[in-house]
Amino acid sequence: MTKKNIRKLVLLILFILASIQIGFVGGTVSYALFFAILTIPLISLMYLAYVFYSFSIYQNLSSRNITVGELVPYSFIIKNEGYTVFTAVNIKVFTDFSYVTDVPDDQLFRVFPGEKIKYDTSLICRYRGEYKVGVNRIILTDFFGLFSFSYRMLSSFEVIVKPRIMNLEIHKDIPDLDVYIQSNMKSEINEPDLIVRNYINGDSLKKIHWKSTARTMELKVRNDIGILKEKVLLLADFERVSDNIHEFLPLENKILEQTIGLLYHFVLDKIPIEFVYGKDKMQSTLISDVSHFNYVYDELSAINFYGLEADVRNKQFVNLFEEVQHRGLINDAKIVLMVIHYIDDELFALLAKLSQTSKVTVAYIITEKDISTYSRQNTDRFKIIKVGIE
Repeated sequence: MTKKNIRKLVLLILFILASIQIGFVGGTVSYALFFAILTIPLISLMYLAYVFYSFSIYQNLSSRNITVGELVPYSFIIKNEGYTVFTAVNIKVFTDFSYVTDVPDDQLFRVFPGEKIKYDTSLICRYRGEYKVGVNRIILTDFFGLFSFSYRMLSSFEVIVKPRIMNLEIHKDIPDLDVYIQSNMKSEINEPDLIVRNYINGDSLKKIHWKSTARTMELKVRNDIGILKEKVLLLADFERVSDNIHEFLPLENKILEQTIGLLYHFVLDKIPIEFVYGKDKMQSTLISDVSHFNYVYDELSAINFYGLEADVRNKQFVNLFEEVQHRGLINDAKIVLMVIHYIDDELFALLAKLSQTSKVTVAYIITEKDISTYSRQNTDRFKIIKVGIE
C-alpha cells in the first residue's frame, strides 16, 4: 500500500471514530473534531486548485530539427507565482520515443513563493519521425499527501527527427567487395558515362547533358562515375506494417538507418549504387557522389511509408522485386542488396534463385523474430542477415 493510500485510510478511520464519538458522547469538542477532519480533504482540494492556477512551467529546446541519437541542449523552468509553498511538484517527460537525461522520474520539486527553478539538461530522440518531446504532464500533490492532480502540458514541443547516418561494416557480408572496389577504381573516373540524373543545386553547369534536357524539358546532368562494368543495386522495402505508432516507428527508423548506412558506405568508397524503392510507381536513382547522397538523404528523412490493407501486406516488396527483374536491373548488377522487414518461404524462394547466378546477394531483414530457418542456408554469395530493430 502506498503512503498516499495509508494517509487516506488513516483519515477515513479518524472520520469514523469522530462520527462514533458524536453518536455516543456528543459535545462541542466532538463536533469540532468531526468538522476539522471533514475539512481536511476540502482544504487539500482548494490548495491543489490554487497551485494549478499559480504554477508555471517553461521549456526551451535549442533546435526542433534533430538527428536520431543527437544530444540536444534542453531546459525547463518551473515558477511559483503564488503566495504559498508548492510542496510536491512532479515533472513527467515523454519517454516513448525520446528521453531527457538527468531527470529522475520520481523527483519532486518544492517551490517557494516567487521562486524560479531552472533545470538544464539534454534531450535525445530515439527514432526518426515527427512527435512530441520534453515535458508531457505535471503532477501536483497537496501538502497532506492525500490527493494528486495530473494534467498535460498545454504547449508541448513537436520535433522533426532525421535518421542518423551509420557507418556499417559490410565487408564481412560481401566477400568480393574489396576486389570490386579495386576494379571500380581502375575505371576512367573522369570519363562521363551516358547515365544522367536530375540537376541538383551545386552541380557544375559543365555537366549538363543538353540532349537529355531538351528531350525531357528538365535539367539533366551527367554522372562522372567511370565506365561501370559491374553495378551495385539496393532495393528497400518501405511498407507500413501497422497503424500503431509504437509498432511502426521503431521499425521504420531501423529500415531507414540500414538503407542510408548502405548508401553512405558505397558513396564513401566512390562506388555508384542504384537505389530502388516504391509502391505504385517504382522509384530509381543512381547515387554516385556525396552531393547526390545528401539530396537522397533529405528525401528519405521526410519519406512517408505507405500503408496497405492487412490482407495484402508483405506482398508489395515481391511486386517491386519482380518489376526490377522485368526491367533488367538485377541482370545488370553484380551485387544485389535488399533491406526488408520480413522473410517467408515465398520470398526466400524468390531470392534464392539469385544464388544460382554469379551475383552476390545480401538481404538484411529488419526484425526481432527468429529467422534462423533461412539464415542457416547462407553461402558466401547468398546471405540472409538479421538486423535487430533496437
